[in-house]
Amino acid sequence: MRRLESITRFWSFCATIILYLFSYRGEGMDELLSVDEAARRLGGLSKYTIHAWLSSGKLRRTKVGSRTMIRASELQRVIEDGGKSPVTRSHMTEVA
Repeated sequence: MRRLESITRFWSFCATIILYLFSYRGEGMDELLSVDEAARRLGGLSKYTIHAWLSSGKLRRTKVGSRTMIRASELQRVIEDGGKSPVTRSHMTEVA
């Protein structure tokens, strides 16, 4: 019985990750991007620049398990603000 519960929890976790990674928009979820993809979408910036912006609070991260992802709407906010709107670490979102 314990093994069945573990397997069920594992597949539930996997489904959550897949849902976020494939950006199911029907529920109002935002597209999630890797750090590399975010750097490309911001005009080919270095992924190290993206990491620096995440550390300084200019860009918010969304954690999916151990992966750092960035919402497309967050990139849009940075573009509109010119990267000038720092956020606090309390605004980080954790998923899963």
